[in-house]
Amino acid sequence: MLSIYVLECSERRYAKNLAGVALVRLTVEEISAKFKFGQNLQPHRFEKVVDGLQERGKRSDLETIKLMQKYCPHLQNE
Repeated sequence: MLSIYVLECSERRYAKNLAGVALVRLTVEEISAKFKFGQNLQPHRFEKVVDGLQERGKRSDLETIKLMQKYCPHLQNE
């Protein structure tokens, strides 16, 4: 569905700038995501990232570390 919006400007100083403005409304139909948990990192780089997340220590960082450790192929054999 296409919606057309018309901008009206009561202040003359903005009228010229608004003439070049387009408004678009998007409707999200699908969302996809790709998660990277360090699977492609060399072991030393992986540990550096984990150490940095631990140092920062936010809750989301700790959750990320668990996911990284779960999905990292370097740790699968340990």
